[in-house]
Amino acid sequence: MEGFAEHEDRCRKYGMGSVRLLVVVGVAACAAGSSLNTEYIATWSRLATHLYIGVIGALINTSTLPFRANVALLLGGLAAVVSDVWWFDLTLGCYLLKTTVGDTLAGKVDSAEWRLGLAGVVGGVAAAAAWGWSSSEVGVGDGVPVADAVTAYGRIFVVLAAVQFVCEYGDGHLEHLVFFRHRYSFELLTAAVLLVVPLTPEERRVVEFDLVICLCYRLANYVILMTWAIRAPQLLMLIFKLFGVVNYGFFGRRFMRVTDPHVATLVLKASVDKGDCVERRIATPAWSPILSLESIDGERWRRMRHGFSTVLDLLSPRIHELSAITQRQTDELLKTGVEIGAVAITRLTVGIFLEFLFHRRDFGAAIDVLAEASWEWRKEIACKGKGRLQSKQAAVTTIVALIRSEPELWSLFGEEWADPERYSLLLQPFLISPAINTCDIMVGIHRAGKSVSLDDAVRRAHPFPILERYVADPIVDESGKVIIPGDTQVLFFANDFESTVGWPIFSSGRRSCAGMHFARGYLTVLRSSLLGHPRFRPEAGHRFSGRNNDRLEWGELVYLICTVPVAIFGRSKQT
Repeated sequence: MEGFAEHEDRCRKYGMGSVRLLVVVGVAACAAGSSLNTEYIATWSRLATHLYIGVIGALINTSTLPFRANVALLLGGLAAVVSDVWWFDLTLGCYLLKTTVGDTLAGKVDSAEWRLGLAGVVGGVAAAAAWGWSSSEVGVGDGVPVADAVTAYGRIFVVLAAVQFVCEYGDGHLEHLVFFRHRYSFELLTAAVLLVVPLTPEERRVVEFDLVICLCYRLANYVILMTWAIRAPQLLMLIFKLFGVVNYGFFGRRFMRVTDPHVATLVLKASVDKGDCVERRIATPAWSPILSLESIDGERWRRMRHGFSTVLDLLSPRIHELSAITQRQTDELLKTGVEIGAVAITRLTVGIFLEFLFHRRDFGAAIDVLAEASWEWRKEIACKGKGRLQSKQAAVTTIVALIRSEPELWSLFGEEWADPERYSLLLQPFLISPAINTCDIMVGIHRAGKSVSLDDAVRRAHPFPILERYVADPIVDESGKVIIPGDTQVLFFANDFESTVGWPIFSSGRRSCAGMHFARGYLTVLRSSLLGHPRFRPEAGHRFSGRNNDRLEWGELVYLICTVPVAIFGRSKQT
């Protein structure tokens, strides 16, 4: 699974590559002797075929669809090529053959689907050759003598197959060079063929069709990367950039994205105010009926932070018990033989913290109620869909009943535990947040491997993709220079710090994670017990990630597009 930097690089590759290629296609279409205008105006079905071929190539290369769907699309593509060759000429057949030969020589036929495609092309060529040998004609339709077909398309086939080989070999073996990785090589070499080689009308048509199909392929890749295969943080980043422009243009409030670790640390230490952005407009409503310590602001945050300190005073002396409970429950889970996927990790997390909080092991249906509710909260917090309120309310009822049964905890606040400001002190930081975040963290640990430390693995896929602070007064550096003006909303994207050694995974300043000592010991035991185990597959069953750990489905994308802009640009929700 690619990270943010790789995803961003691919978006640039296909986005800017489409623009460059569109220019080349436009120049080719305007040149004397171009067949593009006449071909597409007279036979629109050819353009539809080229679009289809480009799209299925993008779908297969991005692994968007399952294997059977890809095979069906390939069969449709082969049928479209055969139909085009039958009714028109050998142009598309020449294109397909040169692409297959070039890819094969470059070692880029690297998936089961493309190997089946290769077999289909080889079979088709063999059938055409057999037909031509027996009838002396290929291309069907009115028929083209074999010698004439070789003369008309043989030279351009060799030239374009060589171009395909160079581009694909460079992409596969010299990808550290932007010239090959972003496919400048294709535009340059194809333009050279058009400008330098004296082409016949048949040869020019093959080159022009190659350009158009490649353009369709790049555009399809870009659309897929920005929609079907997009991850929520990337799309949210675009929305927040627009939000910053609107805020500054209409209300005069600055909106800054900070990428320097030193400046980010100064901001986190200087301000405890989240401001009027992500937490207030999206996270706080999504957490309801819980009041999340991570999201609320102002006096309510100060009251709840004081209450949370009271809870920590009670639990901190027993912190050593958490590691022992984690080890025992993890060992018991491994003995069951079940797959350690996202569902199992969620139930394990809830079970561990329930035993730690309430000094017992038998919780009946409480684990299932809380684990199921965590999926509803994570879905809404990650902007993937509306969480079921009934499931959330059941979790609240369960936790209040459990607190009532535990004398030590009940003595802290008594009947006040029924208030959201009280029950949230246990439900959010000790149960729901760990259930949500542990799944993402385990995916990061699994991908990083044993050679990467816990902190570095978390930085690479931090469960909090966005942090924010409102800076009321200017922040100055050691030299007295203003680095953040006053009245500024500041955003930090975790992806910007994934390679920063020493960047605190539990944040910094007065709003850093108050339960970090609990989390670190618990995660350390999970990592040592699960990493490397053959049944440890945290990606399995993973849903509603705020990170890059699962795919944003179409329904989730529609929900995100319909709700996030409304929340961001609508009236602010006070906390």
